[in-house]
Amino acid sequence: TDCSGLSFSWTYTYTIDHTTNPSEFGTPVSQTGGTVECISSAPAPSVLPVVKDVCGNTLSPTGAPVNGGTYTTCEGTYTYTYSYLDCSGLPFSWTYSYTIDDNTAPTITSCAENITVNMNSNCTAINVNLGTPPAATDNCNGTLVIDNNAPSVYPEGPTIVTWTVTDCAGNTSTCTQTVTVVKNNFTGQLKYYNNALTPMNNVTLKLLETGATSTTTASGNFSFPDLCAGNYTVTVTNINKTAGGVNSTDAAQVNAWKVAPYVIEKVRFYAGDVVMDNNLNAGDAARIVAYFVTNGNPTWSPRDKWTFWPAGDQLGANPPTPVPNVIQIPSIAVSGGSLVRDIYGLSTGDFNRSFVPGPTKESASTTLLLNHGSAKVVTPGSEFILPVYTESAINVGAVSMIMNFPSDKLEIMGVTLADQANTPVMFSISGNELRIGWSSRYELSLKAADKLLNLKVRLTGSLAKDETIRFTLAASQLNELADAMANVIPDAVLNMDAIAANALGVNPVASSEPLRFANYPNPFVGSTTLAYTLPFAGEVTIELRNMLGSIVKTMVDKVQETAGDHRLVLDAETLAPGVYLATLKLTSNGQSMTSTIKIVRNH
Repeated sequence: TDCSGLSFSWTYTYTIDHTTNPSEFGTPVSQTGGTVECISSAPAPSVLPVVKDVCGNTLSPTGAPVNGGTYTTCEGTYTYTYSYLDCSGLPFSWTYSYTIDDNTAPTITSCAENITVNMNSNCTAINVNLGTPPAATDNCNGTLVIDNNAPSVYPEGPTIVTWTVTDCAGNTSTCTQTVTVVKNNFTGQLKYYNNALTPMNNVTLKLLETGATSTTTASGNFSFPDLCAGNYTVTVTNINKTAGGVNSTDAAQVNAWKVAPYVIEKVRFYAGDVVMDNNLNAGDAARIVAYFVTNGNPTWSPRDKWTFWPAGDQLGANPPTPVPNVIQIPSIAVSGGSLVRDIYGLSTGDFNRSFVPGPTKESASTTLLLNHGSAKVVTPGSEFILPVYTESAINVGAVSMIMNFPSDKLEIMGVTLADQANTPVMFSISGNELRIGWSSRYELSLKAADKLLNLKVRLTGSLAKDETIRFTLAASQLNELADAMANVIPDAVLNMDAIAANALGVNPVASSEPLRFANYPNPFVGSTTLAYTLPFAGEVTIELRNMLGSIVKTMVDKVQETAGDHRLVLDAETLAPGVYLATLKLTSNGQSMTSTIKIVRNH
């Protein structure tokens, strides 16, 4: 720079360059950490190297130590490499190694639980699920291998299974699990397949394969313990029950099912298949009616009087394969535990399931009532028709009637449908008992006072003056009428005339028809029709009385010039709801006939 502040510059340049790598001072080129027991992390070096570059600068590693191999914390030698770089990017490496030696066995914290299994292959168990394997820890973090010596087939009784836990160094620990194999049980209830599923007590069941037996308790329970796995056939060897409950209603239900089948229990199907051809049809229905009429003679041999089948086994059509014609249940599989399977029973033929087995006393029908009209005068030795009338309008598809009559004085020549004189109805006589059975898919539609049946009767004995003979319903729940769908008609009332030599002074030649009186509908709400048949013309009185005997209304009080059928509509708007008695009285030439019916006016 001169005195005026003017300057001049001149430069001098030189280059610094080096090719010498950094080096260490005061430590060995590498370091060995020795042998240690398995731990969860690598031991640190005791001393790190001092590394300087050519200019004498001390360097630090360029990052975390680089793993020289895969670190699994199991036995072996592990080497770490520390890397350094100087400012020119020239490297230096320093190694540190140590050895892991694992001599400690794994620790088992819990073993597999002891289990009890049932036989599932003959008298052994196979494919047994041993449950959750043992839980274990190890001083090394390597993978533990868990194995066992379980057999493929377990015999009855206890089997010891040994579990082995092995660590990555080959150290092992063991624990044991007990697998106990036991036999199976087959239990259940034997129930009659009615709506109440009535238990069947004191019935003996037998396994054909083992010969073991079980007699049902008061609740119908049975039990077959200690069974190997397999299929077992159950047969009933001692029923200790009287079969029953079979009548024309069952036949009607068989016909209805044939037309429109629906899903039913197999025990019900085979109870209805009395022909034993695996096909419910009119043949089964006819045989069921015959069984009822003949009171079970002949029986259903060879299947016998009872049918049994496992509960829940169902079908909705005729099955393709036949069934045994004995009291035998198809093979039941018992395997791998206690089988609970109920068994249903039915009296063969009881397709509508109405029977209640047991020592129950026979009682009168709760659905069918037989009333008696006037006396029909007949001559000893003569044949005559004795009709059975309805007292209200009903549709009938099945008739089951058991009646008592004096067989020493009357002979039943035949029974026909009233509107089909050439259609015989099946009947049988045993002592003083008359059984009548009829069933059809086509129901009879009858009004009140219509004829249902005609009995052709012959008076074989003489009757004393004023002696009267009446047919009466036997004390049997089998007495009932059903519609075409085999639904029992709940309040069916029929009427038959009595038979007499002198019917209350009535002239025998006046008419062969009785005095008939009925109403329909009954019970009723707004109005009901009174239907009556006069055997001869005369003075007619119809009075309505309450249950205290007081006259509520006189509906007819006049001379009717014509015999035969008459109708009268009773408008009940002025009647209080309740039960009333309607009395019809016919008088002519000093002769008098009376008939009284009960009518019910609902709200």
